[in-house]
Amino acid sequence: MSDLISFTCRSCRTKTQVPKNLERFACASCGSEHIVTRSGGIVSISLVEGSINEVKPGVDKITAELDLYRLKRDINRLKNNLENLQKGGFGWEVYIFLLITGLLSTIAGITSSISSTMPWMTPIFYIPGILMLIFGSIGIIRARAAAESEKERILEIIRKIETKETELKDKQSLFNNQ
Repeated sequence: MSDLISFTCRSCRTKTQVPKNLERFACASCGSEHIVTRSGGIVSISLVEGSINEVKPGVDKITAELDLYRLKRDINRLKNNLENLQKGGFGWEVYIFLLITGLLSTIAGITSSISSTMPWMTPIFYIPGILMLIFGSIGIIRARAAAESEKERILEIIRKIETKETELKDKQSLFNNQ
């Protein structure tokens, strides 16, 4: 009895022989990998590529499901960020403090100029008060512009993610129909 198996490569159609005890080998002509399967005295040879092609749809389906999960998580995180922006959580506090302090300081300056007991105190209150009002106002305007810009950026990202999510759902439905 021969210790060799004769076969024809399924990839390049070259006739060749390999030892019986191998479970996996590559064609000497084209390099395609083959798997040897034994069952009930019958020996069959199949391309590894064929086995990979059988597994690929399952892997693609799992990948699509994981991508969907990640995209949903990202959308929720971005929507929370957007909600925080809409509630005003973008640094207004410091600028509002400056406005209030500036207003109080300016009122103190006006009060001290009206009272004749401390007219020399007027510039001490007026100048910082007016500066605080100016910087507070500029800060609020800049913070609002930055918040609007961030809001638009987040909305654009959400739109892109939702488009990708729709594509993945379509791909997933194709897998479910197979």
